[in-house]
Amino acid sequence: GKLLSEDDLVFGNVDGTPMDPGTLTHNFARIARRAGLSGTRFHDLRHTFASLMLLAGVHPKIVSEALGHSSVAFTLVGCI
Repeated sequence: GKLLSEDDLVFGNVDGTPMDPGTLTHNFARIARRAGLSGTRFHDLRHTFASLMLLAGVHPKIVSEALGHSSVAFTLVGCI
């Protein structure tokens, strides 16, 4: 298959354009509700990712960089 670049979208429309954030939010809420996870927001996935990485022993600096945070302190306050 095609190799992805940093500019490729994770969630896009069929025509390759960016998906409207409201559409993504709405679709995720519907799927979460069906899975018994009412109240779970798409943004909560970032917190889960960070928490699981830290629990797995990944260095906080690496997690912070993966999230695009400006400081490790911000990552640790938001994810612990």
